[in-house]
Amino acid sequence: MKRAGFAAVATALVALGANGEAEAQAAYRLSPIMELGAVRALAVELRFIGEADGDTLLNLPTGGGRETTLFRHIADVKASGAQVQATDAPDRLRLVHAPGAEIRVTYRLNSAFEVAPSAGAAEDRYHPMIVGDWFSVLGRAAFIRPDWSSDTPASFAWRGFPSDWTLASDLEHGDLRLGDIGQAILLGGTDLAVTRLGAETAPTRIALLGDWDFDRARFTDDLSRIMTATRAFWGVEARPFLVALTPLRAEAGAYSLSGTGLADAFSVYASTDAEAEDLAPLLAHEHFHSWMPLAVGGLDQEPEALGYWLSEGFTDFYTLRMLVRADVVSVEEAVRHFNDGLEAYWTSPVRERPNAEIPAHFSSDTGFQRLPYQRGAALAALWDHRLRVSGTAAGLDDVLRAMAVDQAGGDALSRFTRAMTARGVDVAPDLKRHVEDGEMIVLPSDMLEPCGRLEMVERALFHRGFDIDTTMAADSVVQGVDPSGPAFGAGLRDGMRLVRREGVLRNDPDLEIIYRVATAEGEKVVAWLPQGPERVTMQRLVASPEAEGELRAQCRLALAGLQEASPPR
Repeated sequence: MKRAGFAAVATALVALGANGEAEAQAAYRLSPIMELGAVRALAVELRFIGEADGDTLLNLPTGGGRETTLFRHIADVKASGAQVQATDAPDRLRLVHAPGAEIRVTYRLNSAFEVAPSAGAAEDRYHPMIVGDWFSVLGRAAFIRPDWSSDTPASFAWRGFPSDWTLASDLEHGDLRLGDIGQAILLGGTDLAVTRLGAETAPTRIALLGDWDFDRARFTDDLSRIMTATRAFWGVEARPFLVALTPLRAEAGAYSLSGTGLADAFSVYASTDAEAEDLAPLLAHEHFHSWMPLAVGGLDQEPEALGYWLSEGFTDFYTLRMLVRADVVSVEEAVRHFNDGLEAYWTSPVRERPNAEIPAHFSSDTGFQRLPYQRGAALAALWDHRLRVSGTAAGLDDVLRAMAVDQAGGDALSRFTRAMTARGVDVAPDLKRHVEDGEMIVLPSDMLEPCGRLEMVERALFHRGFDIDTTMAADSVVQGVDPSGPAFGAGLRDGMRLVRREGVLRNDPDLEIIYRVATAEGEKVVAWLPQGPERVTMQRLVASPEAEGELRAQCRLALAGLQEASPPR
């Protein structure tokens, strides 16, 4: 099936309409489907010129990450100017039509939720959320696309939404391509607030759905600092960008933060009681994804999860660096973030499993899902230190920037290997030991001096002291309290009901967990250290008590990756 010739396309597309759509080869419109005065589904229209051979394939949404069957939310696919036929693949349809026919495809996009999703729905963030007075939908879940090049010109328009609704999407600009359609976020609602940061010509828009507990001024300041630091790292100018926040209904025992990086936007899904200080790392991670891995060659591994140690692991490593460079976190907070990452890696039940096992378990096992993030971040730290000790480069920063301008091309892995080799580091043995075979990565003890030294320590594992899953399934009625644990000792009992958390839950066994609970006698506050009986030996940065004054400033530079390269040894 060949793409229709330019002359035929240019002639036929004049009929596609005004507002720039006449120049598009794939024109999309999104409209509400109203039921009893509420938006319960979305109507999608796609217009284009069919293939010259009379046979056009359509790709249905599959998703990403853990979700690959988002097409099940699409219904009533119809076409004028063509006959719709099923194929052997559930995510593909065939259109049979006259050569070069004008085609109009329409369908209904249904919601995955009957009511606004709760914090427990974070893993379903790829699914369409259309809940009456607001919607939040990713392009990867919403749009059927012709099986054409991602560079095909496209257009997008809103149609027919109520006058009291506010709408926002990163598709609201010219020069759209078909690839942009799938890399988009679309939001609307009666309670959608859109604010602008930066220059009028290249604004960052913040789209917040609903009410949030966090300090909006701090959130905005953190976001502005993070974006400035990240753009400086990549050496790029500001460009139009959308940051979208979708609310997940707060629950007493749940606290959720997650996000998805897109081409010129990122979408955050969080409990409405999320704290600005907890949102900052997520913002830094997702904004770094605006360049990593696509700007450095993309992933060419199949399955893609085989390359997540590079795309996700390196992004996790640079998340902390961007936070420090942006002056969003203190030295103490940066050390805590660093140690949290180390602890998650060393306590992972699958930490020594080989890379080849990750794709098969990625969708069903949280340990396997997090392993490439943890392993890749540790490898990035190891290689960054090795580069600095060799004195051949300013750490991994230099390598990533070289990958972005590599004229030889290739995917991210080939560019990375080439850049490291040019700087005197052979990564092949490390890849074999730590990625392919799964051997644990032990970081150099002096890697972050003068902040302190990395030491092997014994530490209790985090344990809530009760069964959170069965508790949430029982409508927050406490279940499975361990009678030998600190939660029981603090007064928590089966049958009490969680009212809310008091403070932030950080999954740190050395920080108190505090709940307000309802009992037969009334409400009370219960607090305890969430430590289980098991202890694990792990690597940890032990802060130096002498790191004050000039040493503290040097420590901040080390955490930011801005210290001078160490002299060769």
